[in-house]
Amino acid sequence: MPQTPLEKIKASQKKQKQSNIESSNVVANIRNITKKYSGKLTDFQLSVSELELKFGEITSLVGENGNGKTTLLKIIAGELNQTSGIIKYPGLTKSKDKSWYKIKQQIGYVPQELPQWTGTLVDNLHFAAAIHGIRREENEDEVDFILWRLGLDKYRNATWNEISGGFKMRFALAKALVCNPRFLILDEPLANLDVNTQLLFLQDLRYLANSLAHPKTILLTSQHLYEVESITDNIIFIKEGAVIYNGNFQDFGTDREENTFELSCNLSKNELMDLLEEISYTQIEMVG
Repeated sequence: MPQTPLEKIKASQKKQKQSNIESSNVVANIRNITKKYSGKLTDFQLSVSELELKFGEITSLVGENGNGKTTLLKIIAGELNQTSGIIKYPGLTKSKDKSWYKIKQQIGYVPQELPQWTGTLVDNLHFAAAIHGIRREENEDEVDFILWRLGLDKYRNATWNEISGGFKMRFALAKALVCNPRFLILDEPLANLDVNTQLLFLQDLRYLANSLAHPKTILLTSQHLYEVESITDNIIFIKEGAVIYNGNFQDFGTDREENTFELSCNLSKNELMDLLEEISYTQIEMVG
């Protein structure tokens, strides 16, 4: 039975409302981004056809060094201009002021190579908050909360040379968070952390993304999937500047017909074959 004009209008309004809800949850839309470098020995091109980042989700960009991870992060963070393509930030442009300055204030970017700072840790956090318009009592409260949340309170009066690499990374995260960004971008934040510190840091990121009051979008990079698989919602594999997988982490690998496992043991090949005889395996290769 055909719809009446009124039913068509209501259906259209419902569809538009649903579309608005979905788009309001999207922080960044990346379309057909390229970045070209020409060198004496080789040329390199980053190419990303489509990428969507949403509030409350953690997206991990995985790949070896030199494949374009940092380049892509810098482009999304506004630290580097792309050669071509479009980036829109629908979740960061809801106010009347849609200027790039207003968007940039809502993005927290932590590079892999942390710049050395002078003075005390707490003074640097107060300054970072102040230049983002957070003043007086609010400034004190925000800094104290971030120091407590990231376990930095006892280091509040420490200087650069007095804290470890792990705490320097935590400070960099604190400096980004004290300005209350809605979009957090981290370039290999786990690189210089020990295993225990990595676990605590990942828990902090999951907590930030899941916040009911202020859910954040988190985009981070890693060279290894196992480092981020416990917290990531989405995974992007990048190789030689090209995206070879982009999707939900739970769906990753579901279409594979075979899996490869690496085992460390002191058994001979025959002994290992005997142990694995109940498993349908294709082949065993011994290394070393």
